[in-house]
Amino acid sequence: MREGSFQVETMGSLTFDCFREMMIRHNISSKGSLRPDKDRQFAVVNYNIDGLKMLWNIALGASDKEVKEKATAFLVEIHVSLWREKKADLPRISRTFIQVTMDAVPRENPNRARVLEVLTLARRFVNQYLCCDKVG
Repeated sequence: MREGSFQVETMGSLTFDCFREMMIRHNISSKGSLRPDKDRQFAVVNYNIDGLKMLWNIALGASDKEVKEKATAFLVEIHVSLWREKKADLPRISRTFIQVTMDAVPRENPNRARVLEVLTLARRFVNQYLCCDKVG
Protein backbone atom coordinates (compact mmCIF):
# COMPACT_ATOMS: atom_id res chain seq x y z
CA MET A 1 0.00 0.00 0.00
CA ARG A 2 1.67 3.18 -1.18
CA GLU A 3 1.43 6.20 1.12
CA GLY A 4 0.73 9.62 -0.31
CA SER A 5 -1.27 8.57 -3.36
CA PHE A 6 -4.31 10.71 -2.44
CA GLN A 7 -4.84 14.47 -2.32
CA VAL A 8 -5.89 14.76 1.32
CA GLU A 9 -7.21 18.33 1.19
CA THR A 10 -9.59 17.65 -1.71
CA MET A 11 -10.52 14.06 -0.86
CA GLY A 12 -14.24 13.35 -1.13
CA SER A 13 -16.34 10.93 0.86
CA LEU A 14 -16.43 8.22 -1.81
CA THR A 15 -12.65 8.34 -2.23
CA PHE A 16 -12.23 8.01 1.53
CA ASP A 17 -14.62 5.03 1.61
CA CYS A 18 -12.47 3.33 -1.06
CA PHE A 19 -9.29 4.15 0.88
CA ARG A 20 -10.80 2.70 4.08
CA GLU A 21 -11.91 -0.50 2.37
CA MET A 22 -8.55 -0.91 0.61
CA MET A 23 -6.69 -0.31 3.89
CA ILE A 24 -8.75 -2.93 5.73
CA ARG A 25 -8.47 -5.54 2.98
CA HIS A 26 -4.75 -5.00 2.50
CA ASN A 27 -4.00 -5.25 6.21
CA ILE A 28 -6.09 -8.43 6.53
CA SER A 29 -4.84 -10.28 3.46
CA SER A 30 -1.28 -9.05 2.89
CA LYS A 31 -0.13 -7.72 6.20
CA GLY A 32 -1.89 -9.74 8.88
CA SER A 33 -2.21 -6.62 11.06
CA LEU A 34 -5.99 -6.92 11.02
CA ARG A 35 -8.25 -9.97 11.08
CA PRO A 36 -11.92 -10.41 10.19
CA ASP A 37 -14.20 -10.22 13.21
CA LYS A 38 -17.75 -11.52 13.53
CA ASP A 39 -18.96 -8.58 15.65
CA ARG A 40 -17.14 -5.83 13.77
CA GLN A 41 -15.67 -5.56 10.30
CA PHE A 42 -12.17 -6.17 11.66
CA ALA A 43 -10.05 -6.58 14.78
CA VAL A 44 -6.54 -5.22 15.17
CA VAL A 45 -3.87 -7.88 15.70
CA ASN A 46 -0.90 -5.52 15.94
CA TYR A 47 -0.13 -1.83 15.43
CA ASN A 48 2.00 -2.44 12.31
CA ILE A 49 -0.82 -1.20 10.06
CA ASP A 50 -0.10 0.01 6.54
CA GLY A 51 -1.89 3.26 5.71
CA LEU A 52 -2.10 4.48 9.30
CA LYS A 53 0.08 7.53 8.66
CA MET A 54 -2.09 8.45 5.67
CA LEU A 55 -5.22 7.99 7.80
CA TRP A 56 -3.81 10.43 10.39
CA ASN A 57 -3.08 12.88 7.55
CA ILE A 58 -6.65 12.59 6.30
CA ALA A 59 -8.17 13.01 9.77
CA LEU A 60 -6.13 16.14 10.39
CA GLY A 61 -5.87 17.56 6.86
CA ALA A 62 -9.08 16.91 4.95
CA SER A 63 -11.14 19.98 4.17
CA ASP A 64 -14.38 18.00 3.69
CA LYS A 65 -16.14 17.70 7.06
CA GLU A 66 -17.66 14.30 6.24
CA VAL A 67 -14.24 12.90 5.25
CA LYS A 68 -12.67 14.32 8.41
CA GLU A 69 -15.46 12.74 10.50
CA LYS A 70 -15.10 9.35 8.80
CA ALA A 71 -11.31 9.36 9.13
CA THR A 72 -11.53 10.33 12.81
CA ALA A 73 -14.08 7.57 13.45
CA PHE A 74 -11.86 5.03 11.68
CA LEU A 75 -8.79 6.08 13.71
CA VAL A 76 -10.70 5.73 16.95
CA GLU A 77 -12.14 2.38 15.79
CA ILE A 78 -8.63 1.05 15.08
CA HIS A 79 -7.33 2.10 18.48
CA VAL A 80 -10.36 0.83 20.38
CA SER A 81 -10.05 -2.50 18.57
CA LEU A 82 -6.38 -2.65 19.49
CA TRP A 83 -7.35 -1.97 23.09
CA ARG A 84 -9.91 -4.81 23.02
CA GLU A 85 -7.30 -7.23 21.70
CA LYS A 86 -4.47 -6.13 23.99
CA LYS A 87 -5.97 -4.81 27.21
CA ALA A 88 -2.66 -5.03 29.05
CA ASP A 89 -1.22 -2.46 26.61
CA LEU A 90 -3.95 0.11 27.28
CA PRO A 91 -1.65 2.77 28.79
CA ARG A 92 0.82 2.49 25.88
CA ILE A 93 -1.96 2.52 23.27
CA SER A 94 -3.50 5.61 24.86
CA ARG A 95 -0.18 7.45 25.14
CA THR A 96 0.65 6.67 21.52
CA PHE A 97 -2.71 7.95 20.26
CA ILE A 98 -2.55 11.14 22.31
CA GLN A 99 1.12 11.75 21.44
CA VAL A 100 0.58 11.35 17.70
CA THR A 101 -2.46 13.61 17.95
CA MET A 102 -0.64 16.32 19.88
CA ASP A 103 2.38 16.12 17.54
CA ALA A 104 0.05 17.39 14.81
CA VAL A 105 0.02 20.81 16.48
CA PRO A 106 2.87 22.94 15.10
CA ARG A 107 5.29 24.04 17.82
CA GLU A 108 5.74 27.50 16.27
CA ASN A 109 2.69 29.71 15.70
CA PRO A 110 -0.02 27.03 15.92
CA ASN A 111 -3.15 27.75 13.90
CA ARG A 112 -6.23 27.98 16.13
CA ALA A 113 -8.34 25.84 13.79
CA ARG A 114 -5.66 23.13 13.76
CA VAL A 115 -5.45 23.13 17.57
CA LEU A 116 -9.23 22.73 17.80
CA GLU A 117 -9.16 19.84 15.28
CA VAL A 118 -6.45 18.08 17.26
CA LEU A 119 -8.21 18.57 20.58
CA THR A 120 -11.50 17.34 19.09
CA LEU A 121 -9.78 14.19 17.84
CA ALA A 122 -8.15 13.60 21.23
CA ARG A 123 -11.46 14.21 23.02
CA ARG A 124 -13.23 11.70 20.80
CA PHE A 125 -10.64 9.06 21.57
CA VAL A 126 -10.79 9.75 25.31
CA ASN A 127 -14.60 9.53 25.28
CA GLN A 128 -14.47 6.19 23.44
CA TYR A 129 -11.65 4.99 25.70
CA LEU A 130 -13.74 5.73 28.81
CA CYS A 131 -16.73 3.95 27.27
CA CYS A 132 -14.67 0.86 26.46
CA ASP A 133 -12.98 0.90 29.84
CA LYS A 134 -16.42 0.56 31.48
CA VAL A 135 -17.74 -1.99 28.99
CA GLY A 136 -14.45 -3.86 28.40
